[in-house]
Amino acid sequence: MGRKSKLTEDQKADVQRRMAAGESCRALAREFGMAESSLRAYFSARVAKIQTTAKRLATVEDEVAALPVSAQLTVRDLAANMRTTAANLAAVTALNTRTAHRLAKMADKTMDRLEDPEVKAERREVELLNLATYGSLSHNLSRVGVSLVTAGHPLKPDEETGPNLDGAMDDLRRRLGMA
Repeated sequence: MGRKSKLTEDQKADVQRRMAAGESCRALAREFGMAESSLRAYFSARVAKIQTTAKRLATVEDEVAALPVSAQLTVRDLAANMRTTAANLAAVTALNTRTAHRLAKMADKTMDRLEDPEVKAERREVELLNLATYGSLSHNLSRVGVSLVTAGHPLKPDEETGPNLDGAMDDLRRRLGMA
């Protein structure tokens, strides 16, 4: 945790806005009683990002304005739908992550039961199937989040099919002396 800033949040917003508008860092440093190097270190990257984004936005707005009115409306509707879709996907991903976490806890408890020597063979088979089900469900729930994270980076063919559950089941049976 660093030293407390001399600037309030409102002052930071004001300095950032004014630097983005082209006001001199030296003049702002003098006005706020700070070292120019401190202001430059804190705001330069932020201001550069704001300016770059503003230029891109202006370019896109010019492109939209050059379209016929009906196409402009279509562009704006499509953009709004895309934002809504992105928000919904994020909500689904968060829910899926929580559910996958719960399934992992259930799989841990199942694994504990499988390792108990008192559990009968018939019950072990049922628990083993439960474990495979939890793993498969957890994997499938994670796919939405993985797809979002890897958007634009296609999965390799072996990653598309998911885990080899038959092989995993055989391995677990061997480990538990059930093979």
